[in-house]
Amino acid sequence: MTARATATIPLSVTHSYTDPATGQITTLTFDEFIPEHVVRARVRAMAKYLAPLLAAHPDETVVVPVLAGGSQIMDAILREAEALVAGIAPRIAPVKVRSYEGTAAGKLCVDQDVPAGTFAGKTVFVFDEVVDRGHTMRYLLNDRIKPEHPKAIIVVTLVRKLAAHEVDVQTDVVGFDTPPDFLLGWGMDWHQRGRWQPWIGRLRDDKQAIYTVPKFPNKNTIKNVK
Repeated sequence: MTARATATIPLSVTHSYTDPATGQITTLTFDEFIPEHVVRARVRAMAKYLAPLLAAHPDETVVVPVLAGGSQIMDAILREAEALVAGIAPRIAPVKVRSYEGTAAGKLCVDQDVPAGTFAGKTVFVFDEVVDRGHTMRYLLNDRIKPEHPKAIIVVTLVRKLAAHEVDVQTDVVGFDTPPDFLLGWGMDWHQRGRWQPWIGRLRDDKQAIYTVPKFPNKNTIKNVK
């Protein structure tokens, strides 16, 4: 018997949001951009790469999820890493930073922080679901973490939108490089909708878009991490 190939139908999802101030309803449709199996395979690869680094000095390691989406990426990677390497027990130090509503880019509000001295002398892993304009990550690194003189900093993000960067910002372990398009899923949301979607969707339009899978850096180039 000859197997018959079947075409995979791309997924899509439609969400609506009602503005509480005006009552205006906005509806957006997102089409599958990065399939679930591709995302999960990449998360496993990221975990395999990071596991020995996370386990190397557990008492000197701090993991910083950037809430809320960064915590989802952190959980997924640490779950896979723990299954690969024993002894992963970092201190979790979540932070929550957002842009002020109605202000220019780069104006940030810190809703949740950690005690002073948390990062001093530590190897710090920062987890975020997406790095786009770069202001939040630059603030965390330059204004919050680096002044405490950590041993090393490793920035981990599932999605990096290089064309959207407005500032130079460090990114080390990256899942996917994508265009600066509106994405949904795996921590990326629209008014809290779609955050837990298992595939990454892209706002529907008539344009073609591609993503790429960057190489991980040589571990020897990550300063002072052994």
